[in-house]
Amino acid sequence: MKKRRISLIHLVVFGLALCMCSCASSPGQDRKLVKEGSLCMATNAYFPPYEYHRGGELDGIDVAIGKVIAEKMGLELKLNDMEFDEVINSVRNGESDIAISTLTITDERKKLVDFSEPYASGIQSIIVRVDSHITSEDDLANAKKIGVQKDSTGEAYFISNYGDSKVVSYDKVSTSLLDLNSGAIDAIVIDRDVSLKYVEGRMDLNVLETGAIEEEYGIAITKGNDALRDEINAILKEMKQSGELEKIISKYVAPAEE
Repeated sequence: MKKRRISLIHLVVFGLALCMCSCASSPGQDRKLVKEGSLCMATNAYFPPYEYHRGGELDGIDVAIGKVIAEKMGLELKLNDMEFDEVINSVRNGESDIAISTLTITDERKKLVDFSEPYASGIQSIIVRVDSHITSEDDLANAKKIGVQKDSTGEAYFISNYGDSKVVSYDKVSTSLLDLNSGAIDAIVIDRDVSLKYVEGRMDLNVLETGAIEEEYGIAITKGNDALRDEINAILKEMKQSGELEKIISKYVAPAEE
């Protein structure tokens, strides 16, 4: 989670897909793939601007980055949209080659999968109703219920600091917004860029800044698949140096305000 007033996004890959096949080595490469000729990627497409549904297809920063990576590797990108708490296991169990789904790099997750170099960073923010008594991060201590995404770092942080009874976990942000509107919860804590997308055009909700929760996002890769990890890292480095990554980010994220 990021300690900045505005979330700086340095993204580098995208993808999601569940491809149920046995591992095969791509011709001429040491990398191992679930399906020869394809890059299978898992994701949870309810996190705009990173990944979301539009016109019957998946779109967003992570998706665009995934497409570039697959193209540079000479592979066909196979995407699979799933619940967020299934994304890591899809890679861990060998059902997907990678996962790009705004996954925060943590020591706990490193026990399950390998990660690329960070491709993005983000700061958490708080969504509240305009008439809420919560006007800053400190006021969360007085909240009755706080909504978070299931299996996210935010969930772990708030359960650790406020206890299970105060935290309500959701599979989808849209569901938590319904509960916020009804008064079932007092606030939602989520990545700032995501929160801005969800409250866009809504006069009944506010987004409050935080500075306490920082995170870096990485691409999850099946443990031990060093050749694939190294190839992805090399592509990400190239995308950063050429400015290609910044162009993708600028397409989906409004310029940061001073």
